[in-house]
Amino acid sequence: MTINYNKEIMTSHPWTFFLLLFKWKGSIWKAVYMETIIFLICYGIISVIYKTAMGEPSQRTFESVVRYFDKRLSYIPLEFVLGFFVTTVVNRWTKLYQTIGFIDNVGLMANLYVRGATEKARIYRRNIMRYCELVQVLVFRDMSMRTRRRFPTMETIVAAGFMNKHELELYNSYDTKYNSKLGTKYWIPANWALCMTYKARKDGYIESDYFKAQM
Repeated sequence: MTINYNKEIMTSHPWTFFLLLFKWKGSIWKAVYMETIIFLICYGIISVIYKTAMGEPSQRTFESVVRYFDKRLSYIPLEFVLGFFVTTVVNRWTKLYQTIGFIDNVGLMANLYVRGATEKARIYRRNIMRYCELVQVLVFRDMSMRTRRRFPTMETIVAAGFMNKHELELYNSYDTKYNSKLGTKYWIPANWALCMTYKARKDGYIESDYFKAQM
């Protein structure tokens, strides 16, 4: 899991970013220390053998082998290898960005597919949107310090209008295998939104099963 240092950065001094380099959790040092130790041990063993155990003819042979491999390193350009690495990293972050659920798309589909100017149709559209927004609030509370400060408790979410009191009681009544203090029941409001879509289809506010599936 990613280690979050937002709190240290928000109350930063000019030397804060320099001090972050010496953090152990989530640091580059923790990620590569084992490989670095293995490399240094191997380098030390080869160096000791070269200087103490090899005679002059063996040293010349060893140096010839080293020069042979050193010349052929240019056969695979470093830029070529880095190109694959950069492409992999960019594609990874692009896919992460594309998986973010933008509420605009849900709003457009709810407005288009849930037809009718009656009060009940309006309630269907509003609740579908509200439940989808509630999913985002619950997720972002565990990702963003700003969202966590805005909604420190579930009661503040109710006060903001994203959830009703009886919905909070229902939400808290669910018990999942992966519960934690922060709560990992993001799927519950999404399930509520799907139930509202199903009811809207049964009541005739969504014209076809295809439109319901699109929702």
